[in-house]
Amino acid sequence: IYIERQISIKFEDSKTGQDQMKAAMQKLRADPFNEIEGKLVIKVDDYLTSKSLDLATGVNQDITLPVSDVLVYWLKNGTKIMVRPSGTEPKVKVYVGVILEDYETIPQGEAAAEKNANEILEAMKELLTNVNT
Repeated sequence: IYIERQISIKFEDSKTGQDQMKAAMQKLRADPFNEIEGKLVIKVDDYLTSKSLDLATGVNQDITLPVSDVLVYWLKNGTKIMVRPSGTEPKVKVYVGVILEDYETIPQGEAAAEKNANEILEAMKELLTNVNT
């Protein structure tokens, strides 16, 4: 089962809000997390630096796509988390794509995937909003 969800995390509509948004993105880059909601992060793609870091080996590879203020986290279970700030307003969008392979029934699997996606989005919201500028 594959489920995609997203959340917009709004900051104050002011210079302070813009600064908080920038600080949140800087914190994610300076202090990357290696697990979220008990799931291991195996790779981080940073489109601003055009680098992809394999967390297990420490090997950096080049990304040959346009430069953009986007971070993508790849989890061991196949889940993908993408974080990008708005270019026009003080908000950050977080997208999550959850892959669930182990389930008994489709409704049970859909509910589990939905729960997992919501837990990840809430954890990302917590990470992004608890930054001191």
